[in-house]
Amino acid sequence: MVIGYADIVGDLLHLNHIKFFKECREHCDYLIVGVCSDVYATSYKRSPILDENTRLETVKECQYVDKAIIVDERHVPITQEFIDEHKIDIVLHAHTPEEHEFHRQYYEVAISQNKFTRMEYHEGVSTSKIIEIIKKRFKEI
Repeated sequence: MVIGYADIVGDLLHLNHIKFFKECREHCDYLIVGVCSDVYATSYKRSPILDENTRLETVKECQYVDKAIIVDERHVPITQEFIDEHKIDIVLHAHTPEEHEFHRQYYEVAISQNKFTRMEYHEGVSTSKIIEIIKKRFKEI
């Protein structure tokens, strides 16, 4: 059995998150998803709309996800200990080819062991775009 791992913020879970999970399952038999903690997500992105426990429970409900866990700065970058603890065979992350060097720092251990696969980032719906739509609609009210 091939165990895969992917990490996401997973705020306002949407179609592209589900597509990502489904595509991850094409590379593994069992998928573990690390949901970034509120503190960690805020440190590099923005404060999530939904709290980490709500995001965790939502991700757990996805049919393509076998296990979901909260991850924070102790788990990123991914360490050998984390890979061993979860028996991870493949680490998956969606980003553009242009962003690969930036993301290398977070996945270097998996990359060095040929356990990393870059997945295509889907354009279209995103949490940021959903937030912008909501802001625009509230201005119209």
